[in-house]
Amino acid sequence: MSGVRPGSPGEAKAFRCFQRWGLPLPERQYAIHDEDGNFVAQVDFTWPERKALLEYDGEEHHGPRRWKLDAEREARLGALGWTIERADRFDLRPSSTRLRRALAEILGPPLAV
Repeated sequence: MSGVRPGSPGEAKAFRCFQRWGLPLPERQYAIHDEDGNFVAQVDFTWPERKALLEYDGEEHHGPRRWKLDAEREARLGALGWTIERADRFDLRPSSTRLRRALAEILGPPLAV
């Protein structure tokens, strides 16, 4: 697990959810490069051994003005073989199960707590 601090309060909350859900803990603020070593993106969370990543979409950095750039970035990551999951504040509510189920499917079953 990376000691890098999360980029937002929402990311910090997401990380606490991963811990509570018993999921493998991700690397945070992880730089992804292509086969030639060129920088592609810095992502919020990744499980590099699974080639899986999660981007937390806070309203400040992922509003409508960023949608086209986000889609292009996501296409580049997908072309490199990364599985991409997105989350927002609604996924972190105690009553929401969508994100937990999606990550469990990508990463495997939760650890016994």
